[in-house]
Amino acid sequence: MDFGLFIGNHDQGGLVPHGGKLDFGRLFAQKLRKLIKRRGGRWSILIAQIDPDGIAAAFTIQAILAHLGAQADIFYSGGFGHPQNKMLLNEFELIKYMRPMRELPPDTVIALADSSRFDDSRFRDGNGQKIRLAPERFGLVIDHHLERGAETPDFLPIIRTCGAAASIGWKLLHALGGKADERLSQLTAIGILSDTDRLTHPITQQIDREAFLEAMGLASQQLIHDCFDYRLPERYLSLYEQVLQSAIIVCDEVRIAHVKDLLLEDEGDYLSIFADSLRKVNGAKTVIVWGVAGREVRASVRTSSRQDDLTGLIEAIFGAGNGGSKYGSGGARYALADPHVPYPHTAELLIGFLNAQFNERIIGYLGTRPIRRRTPEKTAT
Repeated sequence: MDFGLFIGNHDQGGLVPHGGKLDFGRLFAQKLRKLIKRRGGRWSILIAQIDPDGIAAAFTIQAILAHLGAQADIFYSGGFGHPQNKMLLNEFELIKYMRPMRELPPDTVIALADSSRFDDSRFRDGNGQKIRLAPERFGLVIDHHLERGAETPDFLPIIRTCGAAASIGWKLLHALGGKADERLSQLTAIGILSDTDRLTHPITQQIDREAFLEAMGLASQQLIHDCFDYRLPERYLSLYEQVLQSAIIVCDEVRIAHVKDLLLEDEGDYLSIFADSLRKVNGAKTVIVWGVAGREVRASVRTSSRQDDLTGLIEAIFGAGNGGSKYGSGGARYALADPHVPYPHTAELLIGFLNAQFNERIIGYLGTRPIRRRTPEKTAT
């Protein structure tokens, strides 16, 4: 089977062909063993943003490193606010096996799961402040996003544009001769389904379909169903109503909407659900839904355009370090300075100011004046 992974930089000959699973397994194992010998056997696996694919990729990297004799702990940024994340947290008691990023040791080598940015804007401590990590700390990346990293003797990037990082990790583990237990199989199946829109997204590749089918050999069909048939609290309806009421089309290409209330920190994960819903509405190619959650501004972005520079648009609105994480999808997250952290009685002023600012930045980036055409109002169901 053709696995066609990027190992290193494509311009430097990093697209590695191979004659089959065994050859590729030997190649990857040789590179990683050399890397572990150079960098040492103590690793930290970092998830930039909690989601099913990131969780699955992290546990797969842990299994890969363990198979090669290295020890690795998992750390994460973000939270478990999304219903799918909460379900995985409870089902697999993830809190026993993962620690928040603020506890990341200062002296371990970092393996990055489901991201390929050393300066990822989602690297946050418990107060929402950006954590800056020295680039030389990173030793391994397994990712399916759009960034490219140059391979060096101290750094091995394994990147392929496909539906899920979990698919890449799964194939690598088995190419090495490693085995997946029931937990890893279930996490992988859910991660792949989540990031590929249940294997329907255009970026879904053969590797995703194969990895999902293999992982389902030990996965629970009931758990899969429950993860995608999740329930939301009643407050979700009032927040979604605010999003619908605020939605406007800017420059006849971009629809932007926001939550007018202050969000609890966990409620920031609802923004992705709102964006996924609005992207199905005609009238704009790109949808941006943002809100203030805790001490942070957060946004989820979806687009149907295959040509537009999603990262460029997101950075123009929300600042450098944010951007498109994969085909058709991206996001932003940054901390408010202490003087700007809102109280309930100042929230309306701050959110109104940010709304005007973001709209003007869209106009400035796209180079035209806005068309303020409101999304047709409808009752949330």
